Amino acid sequence: MTIILEVPLKSANFLAKIRISSAGKVSGNVYDLDTGEEYLLLRVESNTGSFSAVVKAEYRTILQDIAGKCFVKAQADRIKDEIKARYGDEPDFPFKKFPDYAVFRNPQNRKWYGLLMAVLLGKLTGDEKDK
Repeated sequence: MTIILEVPLKSANFLAKIRISSAGKVSGNVYDLDTGEEYLLLRVESNTGSFSAVVKAEYRTILQDIAGKCFVKAQADRIKDEIKARYGDEPDFPFKKFPDYAVFRNPQNRKWYGLLMAVLLGKLTGDEKDK
């Protein structure tokens, strides 16, 4: 499954089309809404024009926003922040072998009520090709 996001650029009459595959691969293009054609100068690194620099910067901001909202580290941080805001609890990190695994405990009895950990997709699907 592939998710396609269409985000209008604020700086020009352009549209960014971003594709995110189920494997987490991100790709995208920017299109001129007047002509319907792809804005190819986005891909030309040697192009230093001020207009294309603005378009490139806005496209980069869109990608950074998607990364911040969609991928594992940011998601874990949002969960941790929500638990802190809602219950006032901070995680602890009891595993020496897995120092990034966070445990949330009931403050009265110290029993776990939450665990944040990274798991390879293949462990869940049974397909070791899945990363």
